Amino acid sequence: MAPNNNVLTTGNGNPVDNNQTSLTAGPDGPVLIQDFHLIDKLAHFDRERIPERVVHAKGAAAHGYFEVTHDISHLTKAKFLNQLGKRTPVFLRFSTVGGEKGSADTARDPRGFAIKFYTEEGNWDMVGNNTPVFFIRDPSKFPDFIHTQKRNPQTNLADPDAFWDFLSLVPESIHQVTILFSDRGTPDGYRHMNGYSSHTLKLVDHSGKFRYVKWHFKTNQGIKNLTAEQAKALASEDPDYATRDLFNAIEKGDFPSWNAYVQIMEPQDVEKYRFNSFDVTKVWSQKDYPLHPVGRLVLDRNPENYFAETEQAAFSPSHMVPGIDASVDRMLQGRLFSYPDTHRHRLGPNYQQIPINAPKSGVRNQQRDGFMTVNGNGGSAPNYEPNSSGISPVQNNTVGTTFSAQEVRGWTGRHGFNLVDIDFVQAGDLYRLMPEDAKTRLISNIVGHMKNAKKHIRDRQIANFKRADPEYGRRIEEGILKAAALESRQQRSTRRRLVVTDGIDFSSNDFLGLASNTAYRADFLTELTRLGRLGSTGSRLLDGNSREAEELEARMARFHHAETALLFNSGFDANSGFFACVPQSGDTILYDEYIHASVHDGMKVCRAKTRKAFRHNDVQHLRELLMEVHPGNVFIAVETVYSMDGDMAPLEDIVRLKREVWPNGENGYIAVDEAHATGVYGDHGRGVVCALGLEDEIFARLHTFGKALGSTGAVLLGSALLREYLINYARPLIYSTFMPYYTLASIKVAYSWLEFGKTKQYQEHVHHLTAYFRNSVVLSEAKLLPSSSPIQGIIVEGSNRCNIANGDYYANADHYGSYDDDPDNNDPNNDDDPADNYDADADADDNDGSNTNVGAIVGGVIGGVAALALLGGLITCIRKHRKGGRKPANEPFDDRDFAPAAASTIPMAAAGTSLPEPTLPNVEGPYHDDYGDNYQQGYDRPVLGAAASPYLQHASNDGRYAGYQQYDSTGGRTLVPPGGDQYYNEYYPSDHPHTYEPQASGATGGYGYAFGDNLAPHQVDDTLGTYYAAPGQSGIGAKPNQYPST
Repeated sequence: MAPNNNVLTTGNGNPVDNNQTSLTAGPDGPVLIQDFHLIDKLAHFDRERIPERVVHAKGAAAHGYFEVTHDISHLTKAKFLNQLGKRTPVFLRFSTVGGEKGSADTARDPRGFAIKFYTEEGNWDMVGNNTPVFFIRDPSKFPDFIHTQKRNPQTNLADPDAFWDFLSLVPESIHQVTILFSDRGTPDGYRHMNGYSSHTLKLVDHSGKFRYVKWHFKTNQGIKNLTAEQAKALASEDPDYATRDLFNAIEKGDFPSWNAYVQIMEPQDVEKYRFNSFDVTKVWSQKDYPLHPVGRLVLDRNPENYFAETEQAAFSPSHMVPGIDASVDRMLQGRLFSYPDTHRHRLGPNYQQIPINAPKSGVRNQQRDGFMTVNGNGGSAPNYEPNSSGISPVQNNTVGTTFSAQEVRGWTGRHGFNLVDIDFVQAGDLYRLMPEDAKTRLISNIVGHMKNAKKHIRDRQIANFKRADPEYGRRIEEGILKAAALESRQQRSTRRRLVVTDGIDFSSNDFLGLASNTAYRADFLTELTRLGRLGSTGSRLLDGNSREAEELEARMARFHHAETALLFNSGFDANSGFFACVPQSGDTILYDEYIHASVHDGMKVCRAKTRKAFRHNDVQHLRELLMEVHPGNVFIAVETVYSMDGDMAPLEDIVRLKREVWPNGENGYIAVDEAHATGVYGDHGRGVVCALGLEDEIFARLHTFGKALGSTGAVLLGSALLREYLINYARPLIYSTFMPYYTLASIKVAYSWLEFGKTKQYQEHVHHLTAYFRNSVVLSEAKLLPSSSPIQGIIVEGSNRCNIANGDYYANADHYGSYDDDPDNNDPNNDDDPADNYDADADADDNDGSNTNVGAIVGGVIGGVAALALLGGLITCIRKHRKGGRKPANEPFDDRDFAPAAASTIPMAAAGTSLPEPTLPNVEGPYHDDYGDNYQQGYDRPVLGAAASPYLQHASNDGRYAGYQQYDSTGGRTLVPPGGDQYYNEYYPSDHPHTYEPQASGATGGYGYAFGDNLAPHQVDDTLGTYYAAPGQSGIGAKPNQYPST
């Protein structure tokens, strides 16, 4: 009898007089056990929780219907599929797999996709996932696999070692791993993902004939995924994001739906297919077995009670109806038992009597008793069969479940799967199908998770990735190395980070204090008002050049006593551009072992076959090396003031040595970096070279404006021929937007101050502060290096002291430059890489074997003279003791001529003028920079034309294709000359071969490269992009309206 009012009652129906106050003996007396309502309320509360699902614990669900849209009655006798338009009620539960009930909906995890069809012949449970494959293919591995997805039994923490240890030892998992860590591993809610049966099932027709099928449920809301960053943010901000999204959509009438399809395989195809058709780690090719539409799944009603419906819902692949049967898929066979068994444990033996699980067609059998029997327990009918009562249900062979006849033969044994190449093929295919940005996210996701596993585990898994695709594994390997390097720096408190200095920074390069000088600022603002523009908006070889820039260069050349000057955006650009293109094949570069990182970057891609370091400021060692490489062109690279030690190069001795070796100066070229001398040394701050009167002895000089001059940018000084060559071949100049006009204005003001002696007092002051520091500093366990410059180096012996001091770097109000590159002292050669300075600044991963440099500050070393930096810009940089030098590995490069043909000035060479076109370098194997990234070498040089960019090159969307070079799929380098089509055919396979054909670019006489006429127009849009066309042209060599232009 239902209650006829809204009175609160106890569990046994008695009305409750007070639900807020317990029964006690007096106002302050004890609570009485006779208060049944209280005891019943507490006891029931103690038992509210049922065991959590061991998998798929966190979930959300909804009611809806399945509607048949296509007739497949010839394939199955299942009644709910036998009529167009027929609707069957369904209950669909989504879930994550590995997480606990309170975990985040956005975790990287497969998603459960379980549908209960309430058919007229009983319930069919389609228990699938949002991925078409799974990690394993034998049920004996299932408990072990799930254990690796759960918490460590000792720490109760997520365990990346267990996760990757298991997967690396079960290589067939790589297909699912690739899907899991791809974009689809974090779907944007449950509405925007597909569902799959994953397993192979059977459809059985009325005659008993069967076909194998796989079910697909394609979302009509469109596939949407979260990035790793979005998923992580939502995990903390809204861990129930997917649950909320589903519920709210249905509440407002935006009913999600999926179209259902089946792939169909005839039984006779099973033996002929290229792999085991029942292997759940693989998919059937839709080319071989296309999708056949079946129906539409719609969710239109939210549960009334989460626990009663979503939490108590129990799905099992063993719940099938006539016309649907199981295959011999091993994982499916294991689940047929495991799923109902866990329901009996979690919900009790009568879990199918719970309303959400009960078939709407009714239940009649001899099952009796057990916990929570709520359906009348069979009444008075006998609980055995057969019987003669006449009231018990009887079997009916014509309507009951009939299994498809299938012969099964074989010897009993534990027949394992042999690991073969086909187990890696689909993962590799999937990787290669991904666009580059998706590949990058995949790699990042894997690296972010796998970096925390032990190295031997990572190596084993990386080997699996390489079997799927060499590039796939290589990129993960490189990503792991970079992540490990950053982690190492973080653990050593040496990970680079950006900070805003809130005190006096003694590592400042503002030697003269111009960056904050009010008079300098006023002059700059006055100059700024004279400019008609702000940004240059382009390369100097296009519209980035200006009269202001060329006038400033001429002024600088006069000031520094040089023939010509050429501006660059930075000193790094100038150095790397010079050393990348000027030294030729057959030339030699001898460089001081402390030379700047920018020189090393240039040398990495230059063509000089021999590159050797001489010991710091050791002219005798330089002499010995010269004797080894003489004759031939030799470039000697030094800094007048070294950026870390602060000492000065013995430039006069080096010049005397050059004169001795080359009395006529024919083959020796000295290149000097004066970055830290500009504005500080020489008359009017012209630099050390001018102070020593050696202008005519130096082949190239670099001055920068970002240190003492308080601006930014750099200038290279040299001959007119050198300037012209750099204009045509220096890539940092050619492929960079030139500095804006306001930067030119600040540089102009700085040089005005130098010329008119306005900086003289600041020069004198910084030298006074330097001398004051050297006379005042007291060091008990450190050594002050010899230096008369504003850069003062202190050696601290031992990594521990360095690290302790380094930990104070950002903790003090006064900041000091410091670095340590071998904190563990585990490199037997320690500092024997000649590229010490380079490694300190650029070797972020510390794994190239150099382990150079130091760094630290002794606490309070110069606390007594902190005020020095107020005007002086004194740099205090401390480094650990160095122990020698090691030569870098020489690399072969091809020949090319140095001297360019005569050409006009910026922005273009004269019409029809040709410059030397070298043979491109052919380097075997992948080339890596110190961060492990692909590094392109070589300078492709099509013929110049007056109206065309000197470098008419195509650039791919992923950035790997520069000029006419390419990487092949193995990571090796293949160079594609004009007319080659390898890159196109490899990365964009089609029936149309791609060719490059030289096309006249008009009356100018220059040439570009256009696609061949055999290229379908639609293939241009998303491949290599468009032509670099000169202003006013429709495309270099392009036929009007046929190809796009920039």
